[in-house]
Amino acid sequence: GVCKHSIPDRTVLVDLYTFVQRIDHEWDMFGFVPSFAFVLGANVRRRKVVCGFSAEEPPGKNIVLGLNEYSHDASVAVADASTGRLLFAASKERITRRKHDAGETGELVAHALESLGLEAEDVKLVVTNNHHFRVLPFEKRLPFAVGIGAYPPSVLQDPIRGKVEKMEISHHLAHAWSVLPLCPFDEGLIVVMDGMGEHIREFTSRKRTGEYVCDYQLPKLDDFMEFPAEKEPFVGYREAESVYLFDKMNLSRVYKRWTAENSPPELYNHGFENMESLGALYSRVSSHIFGDWNTCGKVMGLAPYADGEIADLDSSFDENRELFTGQLITGDIQIDFEALDQLSAVNDWSNEENRGFYIHLAHKVQQEVEDEVLSFLKELRVRTGAKNLCFAGGVALNSTINGAIIREAGFEKVYIPPYPGDDGISVGCAMYGAFRGSEVALSSSSGNSATSSPYLGKLYNELDIQYALEDPEIAPYIVVEEAENEDVILEKAVRALEDGRILGWYQGPSEHGPRALGNRSLLADPRDPANVTRRQRVSIHVAHCQRTRAHARGCPSRNSRGWYGEASDCSES
Repeated sequence: GVCKHSIPDRTVLVDLYTFVQRIDHEWDMFGFVPSFAFVLGANVRRRKVVCGFSAEEPPGKNIVLGLNEYSHDASVAVADASTGRLLFAASKERITRRKHDAGETGELVAHALESLGLEAEDVKLVVTNNHHFRVLPFEKRLPFAVGIGAYPPSVLQDPIRGKVEKMEISHHLAHAWSVLPLCPFDEGLIVVMDGMGEHIREFTSRKRTGEYVCDYQLPKLDDFMEFPAEKEPFVGYREAESVYLFDKMNLSRVYKRWTAENSPPELYNHGFENMESLGALYSRVSSHIFGDWNTCGKVMGLAPYADGEIADLDSSFDENRELFTGQLITGDIQIDFEALDQLSAVNDWSNEENRGFYIHLAHKVQQEVEDEVLSFLKELRVRTGAKNLCFAGGVALNSTINGAIIREAGFEKVYIPPYPGDDGISVGCAMYGAFRGSEVALSSSSGNSATSSPYLGKLYNELDIQYALEDPEIAPYIVVEEAENEDVILEKAVRALEDGRILGWYQGPSEHGPRALGNRSLLADPRDPANVTRRQRVSIHVAHCQRTRAHARGCPSRNSRGWYGEASDCSES
Protein backbone atom coordinates (compact mmCIF):
# COMPACT_ATOMS: atom_id res chain seq x y z
CA GLY A 1 0.00 0.00 0.00
CA VAL A 2 3.02 2.31 -0.02
CA CYS A 3 3.03 4.73 -2.94
CA LYS A 4 6.11 4.72 -5.18
CA HIS A 5 6.18 8.45 -5.83
CA SER A 6 8.91 10.54 -4.23
CA ILE A 7 9.61 8.65 -1.00
CA PRO A 8 11.18 11.30 1.23
CA ASP A 9 14.86 11.36 2.15
CA ARG A 10 14.02 11.92 5.79
CA THR A 11 10.73 10.98 7.34
CA VAL A 12 9.20 11.46 10.75
CA LEU A 13 7.26 8.59 12.31
CA VAL A 14 4.71 9.81 14.81
CA ASP A 15 3.08 7.45 17.29
CA LEU A 16 -0.35 8.77 18.23
CA TYR A 17 -1.01 6.11 20.86
CA THR A 18 -1.38 8.48 23.81
CA PHE A 19 -3.18 11.02 21.67
CA VAL A 20 -5.84 8.51 20.63
CA GLN A 21 -6.17 7.24 24.19
CA ARG A 22 -6.68 10.83 25.36
CA ILE A 23 -9.37 11.38 22.73
CA ASP A 24 -11.00 8.09 23.63
CA HIS A 25 -11.03 8.95 27.31
CA GLU A 26 -12.29 12.51 27.03
CA TRP A 27 -14.61 12.46 24.01
CA ASP A 28 -15.25 8.77 23.35
CA MET A 29 -14.59 9.35 19.68
CA PHE A 30 -12.63 6.30 18.65
CA GLY A 31 -12.74 3.62 21.31
CA PHE A 32 -10.07 1.46 19.74
CA VAL A 33 -6.72 0.28 21.06
CA PRO A 34 -3.90 -0.38 20.25
CA SER A 35 -2.52 2.68 18.68
CA PHE A 36 -2.62 4.89 15.65
CA ALA A 37 0.68 5.51 13.87
CA PHE A 38 1.31 8.42 11.57
CA VAL A 39 4.05 8.72 8.97
CA LEU A 40 5.03 12.18 7.82
CA GLY A 41 7.25 12.67 4.78
CA ALA A 42 9.72 15.55 4.87
CA ASN A 43 11.57 16.14 1.63
CA VAL A 44 14.89 17.82 2.30
CA ARG A 45 15.54 18.06 -1.44
CA ARG A 46 13.26 17.39 -4.37
CA ARG A 47 13.84 14.30 -6.45
CA LYS A 48 12.01 12.34 -9.12
CA VAL A 49 8.90 14.19 -10.33
CA VAL A 50 7.22 16.72 -8.08
CA CYS A 51 4.25 18.76 -9.27
CA GLY A 52 5.08 17.79 -12.85
CA PHE A 53 8.64 19.17 -12.87
CA SER A 54 11.97 18.27 -11.29
CA ALA A 55 14.40 20.39 -9.33
CA GLU A 56 16.60 20.53 -12.43
CA GLU A 57 13.68 21.85 -14.48
CA PRO A 58 12.04 24.76 -12.65
CA PRO A 59 8.85 26.29 -14.03
CA GLY A 60 9.32 28.88 -16.73
CA LYS A 61 7.90 32.36 -16.90
CA ASN A 62 5.10 31.66 -19.36
CA ILE A 63 2.61 30.59 -16.73
CA VAL A 64 -1.12 29.98 -17.20
CA LEU A 65 -3.54 29.76 -14.30
CA GLY A 66 -6.76 27.76 -14.58
CA LEU A 67 -9.59 28.50 -12.17
CA ASN A 68 -12.92 27.04 -11.16
CA GLU A 69 -14.22 29.93 -9.10
CA TYR A 70 -17.36 31.12 -7.31
CA SER A 71 -18.78 27.59 -7.55
CA HIS A 72 -18.55 24.34 -5.60
CA ASP A 73 -15.18 22.56 -5.67
CA ALA A 74 -13.32 25.80 -6.34
CA SER A 75 -9.81 25.00 -7.51
CA VAL A 76 -6.66 26.30 -9.17
CA ALA A 77 -4.26 24.70 -11.64
CA VAL A 78 -0.96 25.99 -13.01
CA ALA A 79 0.53 25.08 -16.39
CA ASP A 80 3.65 26.14 -18.27
CA ALA A 81 2.72 27.25 -21.79
CA SER A 82 6.35 26.89 -22.89
CA THR A 83 6.25 23.13 -22.38
CA GLY A 84 2.57 22.26 -22.04
CA ARG A 85 3.24 20.72 -18.63
CA LEU A 86 0.77 20.74 -15.76
CA LEU A 87 2.71 21.98 -12.73
CA PHE A 88 0.23 22.26 -9.87
CA ALA A 89 -3.42 21.70 -8.98
CA ALA A 90 -5.31 22.01 -5.71
CA SER A 91 -8.85 22.49 -4.46
CA LYS A 92 -9.88 25.25 -2.09
CA GLU A 93 -10.99 22.65 0.44
CA ARG A 94 -7.31 21.72 0.91
CA ILE A 95 -6.62 25.01 2.66
CA THR A 96 -10.02 25.79 4.23
CA ARG A 97 -10.89 22.22 5.35
CA ARG A 98 -14.46 22.73 4.11
CA LYS A 99 -15.59 19.93 1.82
CA HIS A 100 -16.42 21.08 -1.73
CA ASP A 101 -15.65 24.66 -0.69
CA ALA A 102 -16.77 27.36 -3.09
CA GLY A 103 -16.44 31.11 -3.57
CA GLU A 104 -13.47 33.32 -4.39
CA THR A 105 -10.03 31.86 -5.07
CA GLY A 106 -7.59 34.65 -4.18
CA GLU A 107 -6.10 32.81 -1.21
CA LEU A 108 -5.86 29.63 -3.25
CA VAL A 109 -4.04 31.42 -6.08
CA ALA A 110 -1.55 32.85 -3.59
CA HIS A 111 -1.05 29.33 -2.18
CA ALA A 112 -0.35 27.94 -5.66
CA LEU A 113 2.13 30.65 -6.60
CA GLU A 114 3.95 30.35 -3.28
CA SER A 115 4.13 26.57 -3.64
CA LEU A 116 5.89 26.91 -7.00
CA GLY A 117 8.08 29.88 -6.05
CA LEU A 118 6.32 32.11 -8.58
CA GLU A 119 5.22 35.73 -8.52
CA ALA A 120 2.06 37.25 -9.94
CA GLU A 121 4.21 38.83 -12.66
CA ASP A 122 5.09 35.35 -13.96
CA VAL A 123 1.46 34.68 -14.90
CA LYS A 124 0.68 35.55 -18.52
CA LEU A 125 -2.91 34.31 -18.79
CA VAL A 126 -5.81 33.24 -16.56
CA VAL A 127 -8.49 30.91 -17.95
CA THR A 128 -11.59 30.42 -15.84
CA ASN A 129 -15.04 28.84 -15.71
CA ASN A 130 -18.13 29.00 -13.56
CA HIS A 131 -21.06 27.07 -15.00
CA HIS A 132 -23.59 29.05 -12.97
CA PHE A 133 -22.81 32.41 -14.55
CA ARG A 134 -20.20 34.22 -16.64
CA VAL A 135 -17.17 35.19 -14.54
CA LEU A 136 -15.85 38.28 -16.34
CA PRO A 137 -19.11 40.29 -16.34
CA PHE A 138 -19.61 39.28 -12.71
CA GLU A 139 -16.15 40.49 -11.68
CA LYS A 140 -16.59 43.83 -13.43
CA ARG A 141 -19.47 44.56 -11.07
CA LEU A 142 -17.84 43.20 -7.92
CA PRO A 143 -16.31 46.46 -6.63
CA PHE A 144 -19.73 48.10 -6.54
CA ALA A 145 -21.32 44.97 -5.05
CA VAL A 146 -18.68 44.94 -2.31
CA GLY A 147 -19.22 48.65 -1.73
CA ILE A 148 -22.91 48.16 -0.96
CA GLY A 149 -22.23 45.12 1.23
CA ALA A 150 -23.56 42.45 -1.12
CA TYR A 151 -20.22 40.60 -1.04
CA PRO A 152 -17.37 40.56 1.50
CA PRO A 153 -14.17 42.50 0.69
CA SER A 154 -12.28 39.20 0.48
CA VAL A 155 -13.62 38.62 -3.05
CA LEU A 156 -11.38 41.46 -4.23
CA GLN A 157 -8.27 40.17 -2.47
CA ASP A 158 -6.64 38.32 -5.34
CA PRO A 159 -2.92 38.66 -6.14
CA ILE A 160 -3.58 38.61 -9.90
CA ARG A 161 -6.82 40.59 -10.06
CA GLY A 162 -6.67 43.22 -12.80
CA LYS A 163 -3.01 42.44 -13.60
CA VAL A 164 -3.31 39.58 -16.08
CA GLU A 165 -5.28 38.83 -19.25
CA LYS A 166 -8.29 36.70 -18.34
CA MET A 167 -10.65 34.65 -20.48
CA GLU A 168 -13.37 32.02 -20.05
CA ILE A 169 -14.15 28.67 -21.63
CA SER A 170 -17.44 26.81 -21.37
CA HIS A 171 -18.02 24.09 -18.78
CA HIS A 172 -18.01 20.88 -20.82
CA LEU A 173 -15.18 22.19 -22.96
CA ALA A 174 -13.14 22.65 -19.77
CA HIS A 175 -13.93 19.07 -18.74
CA ALA A 176 -12.78 17.91 -22.17
CA TRP A 177 -9.50 19.78 -21.89
CA SER A 178 -8.87 18.23 -18.46
CA VAL A 179 -8.25 14.94 -20.29
CA LEU A 180 -7.26 15.87 -23.86
CA PRO A 181 -3.56 16.76 -23.31
CA LEU A 182 -3.05 14.24 -20.50
CA CYS A 183 -4.53 10.96 -21.72
CA PRO A 184 -2.10 8.20 -22.80
CA PHE A 185 -3.32 8.00 -26.40
CA ASP A 186 -3.56 10.40 -29.34
CA GLU A 187 -7.07 9.78 -30.63
CA GLY A 188 -10.44 8.69 -29.37
CA LEU A 189 -13.69 9.90 -27.83
CA ILE A 190 -14.16 12.30 -24.94
CA VAL A 191 -17.50 11.87 -23.17
CA VAL A 192 -18.58 14.46 -20.59
CA MET A 193 -21.54 13.73 -18.31
CA ASP A 194 -22.60 15.75 -15.30
CA GLY A 195 -25.63 17.27 -13.63
CA MET A 196 -25.61 20.54 -15.51
CA GLY A 197 -23.14 22.59 -17.46
CA GLU A 198 -23.14 25.94 -19.24
CA HIS A 199 -26.34 27.84 -20.06
CA ILE A 200 -27.21 27.89 -23.75
CA ARG A 201 -27.53 31.69 -23.74
CA GLU A 202 -23.75 31.92 -23.35
CA PHE A 203 -23.30 29.84 -26.52
CA THR A 204 -25.70 31.93 -28.59
CA SER A 205 -25.22 35.41 -27.12
CA ARG A 206 -24.41 38.12 -29.63
CA LYS A 207 -22.28 39.73 -26.95
CA ARG A 208 -19.88 36.78 -26.92
CA THR A 209 -16.35 37.97 -27.71
CA GLY A 210 -12.86 36.49 -27.79
CA GLU A 211 -12.92 36.53 -24.00
CA TYR A 212 -15.27 33.54 -24.08
CA VAL A 213 -14.76 30.26 -25.97
CA CYS A 214 -17.41 27.55 -26.22
CA ASP A 215 -18.27 24.38 -28.14
CA TYR A 216 -20.02 26.24 -30.93
CA GLN A 217 -16.62 27.42 -32.14
CA LEU A 218 -15.49 23.82 -32.74
CA PRO A 219 -16.04 21.93 -36.00
CA LYS A 220 -18.72 19.27 -35.95
CA LEU A 221 -19.01 15.90 -37.63
CA ASP A 222 -21.35 15.52 -40.60
CA ASP A 223 -23.61 13.32 -38.47
CA PHE A 224 -23.38 15.57 -35.39
CA MET A 225 -26.26 14.94 -32.98
CA GLU A 226 -27.83 17.71 -30.88
CA PHE A 227 -30.92 17.38 -28.69
CA PRO A 228 -33.42 18.86 -28.56
CA ALA A 229 -33.06 19.81 -32.21
CA GLU A 230 -35.65 22.57 -31.76
CA LYS A 231 -35.41 24.65 -28.59
CA GLU A 232 -38.57 26.02 -27.03
CA PRO A 233 -38.57 29.83 -26.83
CA PHE A 234 -38.11 31.42 -23.42
CA VAL A 235 -36.91 28.14 -21.88
CA GLY A 236 -33.50 27.93 -20.26
CA TYR A 237 -31.30 25.02 -21.31
CA ARG A 238 -28.08 23.72 -19.83
CA GLU A 239 -25.49 21.22 -20.99
CA ALA A 240 -26.25 17.66 -19.89
CA GLU A 241 -23.98 15.38 -21.92
CA SER A 242 -21.36 16.23 -24.55
CA VAL A 243 -19.21 14.03 -26.79
CA TYR A 244 -16.10 15.01 -28.72
CA LEU A 245 -13.82 13.16 -31.14
CA PHE A 246 -10.15 14.06 -30.91
CA ASP A 247 -7.02 13.52 -32.96
CA LYS A 248 -4.01 14.80 -31.03
CA MET A 249 -5.04 18.33 -29.98
CA ASN A 250 -7.90 18.70 -32.47
CA LEU A 251 -11.47 18.46 -31.14
CA SER A 252 -14.65 17.91 -33.14
CA ARG A 253 -18.22 17.84 -31.88
CA VAL A 254 -20.03 14.50 -32.00
CA TYR A 255 -23.03 14.90 -29.69
CA LYS A 256 -24.61 17.36 -27.28
CA ARG A 257 -27.79 17.09 -25.27
CA TRP A 258 -29.32 20.00 -23.39
CA THR A 259 -31.57 19.73 -20.35
CA ALA A 260 -34.31 22.25 -19.74
CA GLU A 261 -34.44 24.23 -16.51
CA ASN A 262 -37.73 22.70 -15.41
CA SER A 263 -37.87 24.69 -12.19
CA PRO A 264 -37.54 28.46 -11.86
CA PRO A 265 -33.81 29.19 -11.97
CA GLU A 266 -34.32 31.30 -8.86
CA LEU A 267 -34.85 28.04 -6.95
CA TYR A 268 -31.73 27.01 -5.06
CA ASN A 269 -28.98 25.76 -7.37
CA HIS A 270 -31.03 26.68 -10.48
CA GLY A 271 -33.53 23.92 -9.72
CA PHE A 272 -30.74 21.50 -10.54
CA GLU A 273 -32.39 18.41 -9.05
CA ASN A 274 -35.34 18.80 -11.42
CA MET A 275 -33.24 18.74 -14.58
CA GLU A 276 -33.26 15.81 -16.97
CA SER A 277 -29.67 14.71 -16.98
CA LEU A 278 -28.40 11.44 -15.55
CA GLY A 279 -26.13 13.35 -13.20
CA ALA A 280 -29.04 15.43 -11.91
CA LEU A 281 -31.14 12.29 -11.41
CA TYR A 282 -28.41 10.70 -9.32
CA SER A 283 -28.06 13.90 -7.29
CA ARG A 284 -31.83 14.00 -6.81
CA VAL A 285 -31.65 10.57 -5.14
CA SER A 286 -28.66 11.74 -3.11
CA SER A 287 -30.71 14.66 -1.81
CA HIS A 288 -33.68 12.41 -1.08
CA ILE A 289 -31.60 10.07 1.06
CA PHE A 290 -29.00 12.36 2.63
CA GLY A 291 -30.35 15.89 2.12
CA ASP A 292 -27.31 16.83 0.02
CA TRP A 293 -27.05 16.72 -3.77
CA ASN A 294 -23.27 16.34 -3.55
CA THR A 295 -23.12 13.03 -1.65
CA CYS A 296 -23.48 10.77 -4.67
CA GLY A 297 -20.56 8.69 -3.45
CA LYS A 298 -22.66 7.66 -0.46
CA VAL A 299 -25.46 6.56 -2.78
CA MET A 300 -22.99 4.49 -4.80
CA GLY A 301 -21.71 2.94 -1.57
CA LEU A 302 -25.23 2.01 -0.47
CA ALA A 303 -26.26 0.35 -3.73
CA PRO A 304 -24.49 -3.04 -3.32
CA TYR A 305 -26.26 -3.68 0.00
CA ALA A 306 -29.66 -4.17 -1.68
CA ASP A 307 -31.09 -7.59 -0.93
CA GLY A 308 -34.56 -9.10 -0.88
CA GLU A 309 -37.92 -7.54 -1.69
CA ILE A 310 -38.57 -3.83 -1.38
CA ALA A 311 -42.37 -4.05 -1.09
CA ASP A 312 -42.24 -4.71 2.62
CA LEU A 313 -39.94 -1.74 3.19
CA ASP A 314 -41.84 1.16 1.64
CA SER A 315 -45.14 1.19 -0.23
CA SER A 316 -44.24 4.43 -2.08
CA PHE A 317 -41.49 2.61 -3.98
CA ASP A 318 -42.50 0.74 -7.12
CA GLU A 319 -39.51 -1.47 -7.91
CA ASN A 320 -40.77 -2.10 -11.44
CA ARG A 321 -41.28 1.58 -12.32
CA GLU A 322 -38.32 3.05 -14.16
CA LEU A 323 -36.83 6.30 -12.93
CA PHE A 324 -36.50 7.52 -16.52
CA THR A 325 -37.54 6.56 -20.02
CA GLY A 326 -35.90 7.06 -23.39
CA GLN A 327 -32.25 6.82 -24.41
CA LEU A 328 -29.29 9.16 -24.53
CA ILE A 329 -28.39 8.17 -28.08
CA THR A 330 -31.83 9.28 -29.33
CA GLY A 331 -31.91 12.30 -27.02
CA ASP A 332 -35.35 11.55 -25.54
CA ILE A 333 -34.46 10.95 -21.89
CA GLN A 334 -37.34 11.86 -19.57
CA ILE A 335 -36.99 11.63 -15.81
CA ASP A 336 -40.09 10.34 -14.00
CA PHE A 337 -40.41 13.24 -11.58
CA GLU A 338 -43.89 12.11 -10.58
CA ALA A 339 -42.44 8.89 -9.21
CA LEU A 340 -39.63 10.76 -7.47
CA ASP A 341 -42.05 13.25 -5.91
CA GLN A 342 -44.13 10.40 -4.48
CA LEU A 343 -41.23 8.79 -2.65
CA SER A 344 -41.51 9.00 1.12
CA ALA A 345 -38.92 9.59 3.85
CA VAL A 346 -37.21 12.63 2.36
CA ASN A 347 -33.87 13.30 4.06
CA ASP A 348 -34.51 11.04 7.04
CA TRP A 349 -31.35 8.91 7.15
CA SER A 350 -31.19 9.16 10.94
CA ASN A 351 -34.33 7.01 11.17
CA GLU A 352 -32.97 3.47 10.87
CA GLU A 353 -36.37 2.18 9.76
CA ASN A 354 -35.78 3.92 6.42
CA ARG A 355 -32.40 2.32 5.74
CA GLY A 356 -33.72 -0.66 3.77
CA PHE A 357 -35.78 1.59 1.52
CA TYR A 358 -32.84 3.93 0.94
CA ILE A 359 -30.56 1.02 0.04
CA HIS A 360 -32.97 -0.24 -2.61
CA LEU A 361 -33.50 3.26 -3.98
CA ALA A 362 -29.72 3.66 -4.25
CA HIS A 363 -29.44 0.30 -6.00
CA LYS A 364 -32.16 1.23 -8.47
CA VAL A 365 -30.67 4.55 -9.53
CA GLN A 366 -27.19 3.04 -9.73
CA GLN A 367 -28.33 0.18 -11.93
CA GLU A 368 -30.47 2.27 -14.27
CA VAL A 369 -27.87 4.99 -14.76
CA GLU A 370 -25.08 2.45 -15.19
CA ASP A 371 -27.03 0.50 -17.81
CA GLU A 372 -27.83 3.63 -19.81
CA VAL A 373 -24.26 4.93 -19.70
CA LEU A 374 -22.97 1.59 -20.99
CA SER A 375 -25.59 1.45 -23.75
CA PHE A 376 -24.73 5.00 -24.83
CA LEU A 377 -20.99 4.40 -24.92
CA LYS A 378 -21.31 1.15 -26.86
CA GLU A 379 -23.45 2.86 -29.49
CA LEU A 380 -21.01 5.78 -29.73
CA ARG A 381 -18.13 3.36 -30.23
CA VAL A 382 -19.95 1.64 -33.08
CA ARG A 383 -21.04 4.87 -34.78
CA THR A 384 -17.69 6.65 -34.59
CA GLY A 385 -15.31 3.69 -34.81
CA ALA A 386 -13.32 5.15 -31.91
CA LYS A 387 -11.04 2.69 -30.13
CA ASN A 388 -10.21 4.78 -27.07
CA LEU A 389 -12.31 6.66 -24.51
CA CYS A 390 -11.80 9.55 -22.11
CA PHE A 391 -14.56 9.99 -19.53
CA ALA A 392 -15.03 13.17 -17.46
CA GLY A 393 -17.68 15.15 -15.59
CA GLY A 394 -19.42 14.39 -12.31
CA VAL A 395 -20.84 11.06 -13.49
CA ALA A 396 -17.25 9.88 -14.01
CA LEU A 397 -16.76 10.04 -10.24
CA ASN A 398 -18.86 6.87 -10.01
CA SER A 399 -16.26 4.13 -9.60
CA THR A 400 -18.80 1.35 -10.12
CA ILE A 401 -19.80 2.77 -13.50
CA ASN A 402 -16.15 3.31 -14.39
CA GLY A 403 -15.34 -0.32 -13.69
CA ALA A 404 -18.25 -1.45 -15.85
CA ILE A 405 -17.09 0.82 -18.68
CA ILE A 406 -13.59 -0.65 -18.62
CA ARG A 407 -14.90 -4.22 -18.56
CA GLU A 408 -17.91 -4.00 -20.86
CA ALA A 409 -17.96 -0.93 -23.14
CA GLY A 410 -15.55 -2.46 -25.65
CA PHE A 411 -12.89 0.27 -25.87
CA GLU A 412 -9.24 -0.74 -26.14
CA LYS A 413 -8.11 1.96 -23.70
CA VAL A 414 -10.04 4.05 -21.20
CA TYR A 415 -8.69 7.14 -19.42
CA ILE A 416 -10.54 8.65 -16.46
CA PRO A 417 -8.65 11.41 -14.64
CA PRO A 418 -8.20 11.43 -10.85
CA TYR A 419 -10.26 14.65 -10.82
CA PRO A 420 -13.21 14.08 -13.19
CA GLY A 421 -15.54 16.35 -11.20
CA ASP A 422 -15.58 20.13 -11.07
CA ASP A 423 -12.28 20.29 -9.19
CA GLY A 424 -10.83 19.19 -12.54
CA ILE A 425 -12.30 22.23 -14.32
CA SER A 426 -9.27 24.30 -13.30
CA VAL A 427 -6.98 21.69 -14.91
CA GLY A 428 -8.95 21.91 -18.16
CA CYS A 429 -8.81 25.70 -18.09
CA ALA A 430 -5.05 25.75 -17.45
CA MET A 431 -4.31 23.20 -20.16
CA TYR A 432 -6.49 25.02 -22.69
CA GLY A 433 -4.60 28.22 -21.97
CA ALA A 434 -1.22 26.49 -22.15
CA PHE A 435 -1.95 24.91 -25.53
CA ARG A 436 -3.70 27.93 -27.03
CA GLY A 437 -1.38 29.18 -29.73
CA SER A 438 1.68 27.57 -28.13
CA GLU A 439 3.93 26.12 -30.83
CA VAL A 440 5.91 24.08 -28.31
CA ALA A 441 2.81 22.67 -26.66
CA LEU A 442 0.94 22.01 -29.89
CA SER A 443 3.88 20.13 -31.36
CA SER A 444 3.88 17.67 -28.47
CA SER A 445 1.70 14.60 -28.44
CA SER A 446 -0.64 13.55 -25.67
CA GLY A 447 0.18 10.83 -23.20
CA ASN A 448 2.79 12.59 -21.05
CA SER A 449 2.65 10.37 -17.97
CA ALA A 450 4.47 12.86 -15.76
CA THR A 451 1.81 15.51 -16.22
CA SER A 452 -1.07 13.10 -15.70
CA SER A 453 0.05 12.34 -12.15
CA PRO A 454 -2.51 13.17 -9.44
CA TYR A 455 0.27 14.33 -7.08
CA LEU A 456 -0.01 17.98 -8.00
CA GLY A 457 -0.41 19.80 -4.69
CA LYS A 458 2.05 21.56 -2.44
CA LEU A 459 5.18 19.76 -1.31
CA TYR A 460 5.68 20.72 2.34
CA ASN A 461 9.28 20.93 3.51
CA GLU A 462 10.78 19.76 6.78
CA LEU A 463 10.31 23.13 8.45
CA ASP A 464 6.58 23.05 7.64
CA ILE A 465 6.29 19.61 9.21
CA GLN A 466 8.31 20.53 12.30
CA TYR A 467 6.10 23.58 12.77
CA ALA A 468 3.00 21.38 12.61
CA LEU A 469 4.44 18.90 15.11
CA GLU A 470 5.18 21.70 17.56
CA ASP A 471 1.57 22.87 17.59
CA PRO A 472 0.78 23.17 21.32
CA GLU A 473 -2.60 21.51 20.83
CA ILE A 474 -1.04 18.22 19.71
CA ALA A 475 2.61 18.29 20.79
CA PRO A 476 1.93 16.95 24.34
CA TYR A 477 0.23 13.86 22.94
CA ILE A 478 2.72 12.64 20.35
CA VAL A 479 6.13 11.02 20.34
CA VAL A 480 8.33 11.91 17.37
CA GLU A 481 11.00 9.53 16.15
CA GLU A 482 13.22 10.61 13.26
CA ALA A 483 14.17 7.68 11.04
CA GLU A 484 17.65 7.31 9.61
CA ASN A 485 16.62 6.20 6.13
CA GLU A 486 13.82 4.90 3.96
CA ASP A 487 14.33 1.26 4.97
CA VAL A 488 13.69 2.11 8.62
CA ILE A 489 10.51 3.93 7.69
CA LEU A 490 9.17 1.02 5.68
CA GLU A 491 10.12 -1.51 8.35
CA LYS A 492 8.29 0.42 11.06
CA ALA A 493 5.28 0.99 8.82
CA VAL A 494 4.99 -2.69 7.94
CA ARG A 495 5.41 -3.69 11.57
CA ALA A 496 2.66 -1.27 12.60
CA LEU A 497 0.29 -2.75 10.02
CA GLU A 498 1.16 -6.31 11.05
CA ASP A 499 0.42 -5.35 14.67
CA GLY A 500 -3.10 -4.35 13.66
CA ARG A 501 -2.59 -0.61 13.94
CA ILE A 502 -4.19 2.00 11.71
CA LEU A 503 -1.43 3.81 9.82
CA GLY A 504 -1.66 7.39 8.65
CA TRP A 505 0.64 7.77 5.64
CA TYR A 506 1.79 11.21 4.54
CA GLN A 507 4.41 11.88 1.86
CA GLY A 508 5.21 14.17 -1.02
CA PRO A 509 2.73 16.55 -2.65
CA SER A 510 -0.98 16.22 -1.95
CA GLU A 511 -3.29 14.53 -4.43
CA HIS A 512 -5.67 16.51 -6.60
CA GLY A 513 -9.14 15.03 -6.74
CA PRO A 514 -11.37 13.31 -4.19
CA ARG A 515 -9.40 10.05 -3.89
CA ALA A 516 -6.77 9.19 -1.31
CA LEU A 517 -4.09 7.78 -3.60
CA GLY A 518 -1.16 7.07 -1.31
CA ASN A 519 0.21 10.46 -0.32
CA ARG A 520 -2.52 11.27 2.22
CA SER A 521 -3.97 7.90 3.21
CA LEU A 522 -5.13 5.80 6.14
CA LEU A 523 -3.85 2.22 5.84
CA ALA A 524 -4.88 -0.96 7.64
CA ASP A 525 -4.38 -4.71 7.24
CA PRO A 526 -7.70 -6.15 5.96
CA ARG A 527 -6.69 -9.65 7.13
CA ASP A 528 -7.11 -8.61 10.76
CA PRO A 529 -10.80 -9.07 11.78
CA ALA A 530 -10.40 -6.45 14.49
CA ASN A 531 -9.54 -3.90 11.83
CA VAL A 532 -13.09 -4.09 10.48
CA THR A 533 -14.34 -2.38 13.63
CA ARG A 534 -11.36 -0.06 13.82
CA ARG A 535 -11.74 0.85 10.14
CA GLN A 536 -15.39 1.73 10.63
CA ARG A 537 -14.57 3.95 13.59
CA VAL A 538 -11.81 5.70 11.70
CA SER A 539 -14.16 6.19 8.75
CA ILE A 540 -16.86 7.70 10.93
CA HIS A 541 -14.78 9.81 13.31
CA VAL A 542 -11.72 10.75 11.26
CA ALA A 543 -12.82 10.71 7.62
CA HIS A 544 -16.46 11.43 8.55
CA CYS A 545 -17.69 8.68 6.24
CA GLN A 546 -20.50 6.21 6.78
CA ARG A 547 -20.07 2.52 7.44
CA THR A 548 -21.26 1.68 3.95
CA ARG A 549 -18.54 3.69 2.19
CA ALA A 550 -16.10 1.51 0.29
CA HIS A 551 -12.40 1.34 1.11
CA ALA A 552 -9.71 0.99 -1.53
CA ARG A 553 -7.60 -2.14 -1.74
CA GLY A 554 -3.87 -1.70 -2.09
CA CYS A 555 -1.45 -4.21 -3.55
CA PRO A 556 2.03 -4.30 -5.10
CA SER A 557 1.99 -3.17 -8.73
CA ARG A 558 3.33 -6.56 -9.84
CA ASN A 559 0.12 -8.17 -8.52
CA SER A 560 -2.31 -5.56 -9.83
CA ARG A 561 -3.59 -7.60 -12.76
CA GLY A 562 -4.44 -10.46 -10.43
CA TRP A 563 -6.49 -8.11 -8.26
CA TYR A 564 -7.99 -5.80 -10.83
CA GLY A 565 -7.72 -7.67 -14.14
CA GLU A 566 -6.64 -6.36 -17.51
CA ALA A 567 -7.99 -2.89 -16.69
CA SER A 568 -5.10 -2.30 -14.30
CA ASP A 569 -2.33 0.00 -15.43
CA CYS A 570 0.36 0.60 -12.85
CA SER A 571 3.05 2.06 -15.07
CA GLU A 572 5.41 4.49 -13.38
CA SER A 573 4.48 8.17 -13.55
